[in-house]
This record gives sequence, structure tokens and C-alpha cells, in this order.
Amino acid sequence: METQLVDIGRDIKRISGTLGLLHPIMSGKVVAGSIDNNNLICDVLLTLDDNTATEDSESVPTGGVLLSAVSMNNNGVILYPADDSDVVVGAIDGDGNYTLLKCSTLVKYQLTIGSSQLTVVDGNVGVKVGSNTKLTVTDGQVQALVGEQTKLTMTSAGHKIEAGGQDLGTALQNFLTHLQTAVMNTEVGPSTGWMPPTLANFIDDATVLSEILV
Repeated sequence: METQLVDIGRDIKRISGTLGLLHPIMSGKVVAGSIDNNNLICDVLLTLDDNTATEDSESVPTGGVLLSAVSMNNNGVILYPADDSDVVVGAIDGDGNYTLLKCSTLVKYQLTIGSSQLTVVDGNVGVKVGSNTKLTVTDGQVQALVGEQTKLTMTSAGHKIEAGGQDLGTALQNFLTHLQTAVMNTEVGPSTGWMPPTLANFIDDATVLSEILV
């Protein structure tokens, strides 16, 4: 009972500001395991609360600290802090609700403006524009996707261009193979004019290329 009275008295003094503990900007540490990615909140042990704890009372974290100042549509910047990272939080309009402003260690950064979004995690940077265009950058690979089948992939080994369920590399390899094995037929022997089977191969190659290149 005595401990509860001490805590109640401390909270009253914080609210009234008589201890000088009510500040719009405060520092603290993210409580490990408290990050809620679905509701975009976490718990923070404010430095002032930690310093004012006594032998009879424990440090009580502040819950429901927002990872984003705008929680209705996630538009704007969202900071995802690491467990135990040092943070700076700010009270929104002095109502006692806090938003994460700065963080010593991030595990994810997300910027959303309308239908465009930038997401950064360690080893991966993703860009989404609308619902049909995506760009992903990882260590050693860059991939751009427009729609479901049009894709450009770049690695140290080379480039791969895909569209309509076909890829440009395979189409060109097939074309060169058909060219190398093409047979021409004249009155005096093979020299000019494609034989029908070879002509059909080239027609197929042209169809595939038209599906990839525009």
C-alpha cells in the first residue's frame, strides 16, 4: 500500500509539473519485446522516470509510444526502433501521449507519401509506386518490377529482362542458334532463300521478341 501511495504521489507531481518532470521532449530507452508493429507503438522507459525511482518503487515504462505521429493512414515517416535503443520522444500537443522522434538504432525505416513508399531495412531497400511498380535493391542485385511479368534484374553476372513470360536472353540465344543452323536452297545448291522450317523458327523468334521489347 505504501509503495502504491508513493507511485500515486509521484504521478500527481509529474502531472502538475511541481517536480519539473513534465517536459514536451524527453529521452528514454525502448523496452525489449514491447514493439508492436501492427499498432505502431512501443514502451519506453523515460530517463526521468528511471531516475526518480526509489527503493520502494520500480521504474515504470511509458506505454503506447507512437512510432509515427500520424497513425490513421500511416502516411509520413515511421521509425521502427531496436530493442533497448536510446530514443527521444515528444508529447503531442501536451496531452501526455508520446511519439518517437529520434532513435539510436533502427531496424526499419518507412516513408509513405500517398501511393508511394520507401522501406529500408538492413541489406534491403524497397520502393513501391502505386500498386504496379516496385524497385528492390539488395547486396549484389537490383530488381525492377512493373506489373506481374515485366521485370529487369541486374547482378554482377549481368542483366535479365523479362516480359510476357519470356526473357530476352533466352530469346536472343534461340535466334542466334536458328541463324547458325539456317539452310539456304538454290538451283545450284544451298545458298539463298530460307527453307520453310527455318523461316518458321525466325517467325517464332520475332513473335517472342515482340512480347519482350516495345
